[in-house]
Amino acid sequence: MTSNRKPSRPDPATPFTDWAVAWFEARDWEPVTETMQREILQRYLLPAFGERPLGSIRAAEILPWEESILRSGRSQHTARAASHLLILILHAAGVDRGKPTAGGGR
Repeated sequence: MTSNRKPSRPDPATPFTDWAVAWFEARDWEPVTETMQREILQRYLLPAFGERPLGSIRAAEILPWEESILRSGRSQHTARAASHLLILILHAAGVDRGKPTAGGGR
């Protein structure tokens, strides 16, 4: 259910927030899914990765971040959903598991 309005791949120096919001808004979500994903984006991803450059986010950070969500009392489902959304956003940016890929992606 993605839109054809895909933002162009960002520079690795682009702040996570700028890319994540553009990517999110370019997708065509089912209303319930959009509400849930927007909450995850705003509650977990933006506070954790916000102004960091996309290229600075490393794969080794994702699992400890997911575990911190669990330690805060959230469910495993919520922690996994947040991690999944983060990975989708990074992949769409051409960042493979937290490392910029050659040529910005695929």
